[in-house]
Amino acid sequence: MGFLDNTTNNIIVDAVLTDVGRQLLSRNNGSFQIAKFSLGDAEIDYTRIQTHGRAVGIDNISILTPIFEAPTRASLAYTSRLITAADPSLVYLPIFTVGLASGDYVALNEAGAASQITATLEWLGSSTSIPVELQESTFEISVNNLFLQATTTSGQPLPVRYNSGNVSTHIVAATQSTTGASVAFKVAAKSLSSTNFSTYKSSDGKIHTFVDIVGLNTGIRKQVEVIITET
Repeated sequence: MGFLDNTTNNIIVDAVLTDVGRQLLSRNNGSFQIAKFSLGDAEIDYTRIQTHGRAVGIDNISILTPIFEAPTRASLAYTSRLITAADPSLVYLPIFTVGLASGDYVALNEAGAASQITATLEWLGSSTSIPVELQESTFEISVNNLFLQATTTSGQPLPVRYNSGNVSTHIVAATQSTTGASVAFKVAAKSLSSTNFSTYKSSDGKIHTFVDIVGLNTGIRKQVEVIITET
């Protein structure tokens, strides 16, 4: 990971296509069309504004904040997506929680066991509905396909939107309610040979991987750890 040099007060734009974007462009049949773009602020430390005030804090951020080079992996491109809200009085974002069978991670063995994950978007846990610009109708689920398969709650494989490296990404429609939206799916461990398991296991003798859940409208994100043990 590198940094862009901002010591000269010049504005430097480092733009690259992701691996998925390059795959689409390589078709060379006119189907690759840029329809929209989004911006993110993962590197920005907004406590500088609280510490120094708005005017000095903004200047402090622009001069002293190192900016990451543009990543090519789609799963790393945005962790904090900027959104535009029409309501000037809006000061909160929805609460995004993940419900697991037990604990704060998913525990699986590599014999094909599956566990359900439920992610819920709520507006401050009250009966007030989420503002329309912060509503989510679709979620993106990403898993490492070396170790996991994402399925519906009934066990059917989720359709793959695209593969980038060893990451499979799926699109799942949200279940709507009067106070928010939720998405439920399962992850199942893939069977690995003893050699492959030994290659990827950590020092505790287990494989640690993650599931990413992202709202496609607001970019709200949750990451769930999955720990796989060998049978």
